[in-house]
Amino acid sequence: EGERAREERGERGACIRAGTARLSHSIRQRWREEKGMRDVRVATALEKKHEASPKNEANIALPHTGKQWSQMETALRKRKPENIAGMESLMQELHGETPKFGYKALERAISEMGKEGEAFFKTTLPFIQSLVLELPRCFTSGEMRILRQNHAARVRLSCRQCAVLLACAFFQLLPEGKKCPKLCFGFILDYQPQKIKCILHYFNRASKSIPLRNVDFYRRVLVDPDKVKPKKETKLLGFEVKGGPHVIEDCHGALQADFANEWIGGGVLHGGCVQEEILFVEKPECLCSLLFCQKMLDGESITIIGAERFSTHTGYGRSFKFAGDYVDETPIDSGKRLANIIVCYDAIVSRHTNEFQLKNMRREFLKTFVAVDLPQEVTLSGTKLIWKDDS
Repeated sequence: EGERAREERGERGACIRAGTARLSHSIRQRWREEKGMRDVRVATALEKKHEASPKNEANIALPHTGKQWSQMETALRKRKPENIAGMESLMQELHGETPKFGYKALERAISEMGKEGEAFFKTTLPFIQSLVLELPRCFTSGEMRILRQNHAARVRLSCRQCAVLLACAFFQLLPEGKKCPKLCFGFILDYQPQKIKCILHYFNRASKSIPLRNVDFYRRVLVDPDKVKPKKETKLLGFEVKGGPHVIEDCHGALQADFANEWIGGGVLHGGCVQEEILFVEKPECLCSLLFCQKMLDGESITIIGAERFSTHTGYGRSFKFAGDYVDETPIDSGKRLANIIVCYDAIVSRHTNEFQLKNMRREFLKTFVAVDLPQEVTLSGTKLIWKDDS
């Protein structure tokens, strides 16, 4: 079902699970030199001439700026659901009508999660409600900046801000940004019990402690792509493919490639359940990107630094299952982020076009280049991530 839904939406990308990629700084330098990329730059959030002025940016108004906030606040403070029926009543009061989706998947997840399931109505759900009430304190401007097409920029969120946004998504309170996916858990609460288990486990962990860390989201934009003139004699670089028991989620000290949909997250909040979707439910902080990352254009990628992994799994696609807790022991960098990097970029859908035409291959090279050309403050040395202000 998940695979069919992915295909019907025309989602882009190749899904790789049994492999890991280690891309070194020397490799990226060679790409630049051998493909004539010396004069091609990727815009960064630090280059102000390529960054939109805040006065001209399109922002997303968050729920606490709306007319219904006082009503929502009252409902979240007073109502203490003890079962699914109580949850439905709370949702109806929050939205003023019966939501489109039900809670079949949530009900199943609660029944199958043992002690975590038993704690849902007693501890986890009240905690999620309390997170939504933190909106005015965590987002004092009342707005969320959109990472717009053709503009390189960065959004930095604290782990608590991520938790607050995900709590709003749980109650389906967030608006949909222009040209952005929608951050809303409605569909998976009704139809995706294994994904919901990952989300509930995240909130259960957060209810005990939210770390004082940050997660950074970058939009990377290729400047003047027409200047790129690859040399025909360039040879392919060496690479290593690892089969089971190695899985891409367990790779440490390297870039993790999210072979993504052009819409960040792909089908993660719908029926899709392959590489990108699994990555995003095991690292739920990545889901925040759906709120403010516009659809990627050909010369663009999205970089996520510092997202924590909370869950592990078995299976893939239809056989995907939540398999319990994961303790992420990635070290913390000087920016108070976990020192890991996810590079998100999409490929041409080969069933719709000839991917081996020169113009299409060129597009794929440029897309990969903009993805692996990291933000200025981070680089790779061998297989280790090095933050320049740490060296």
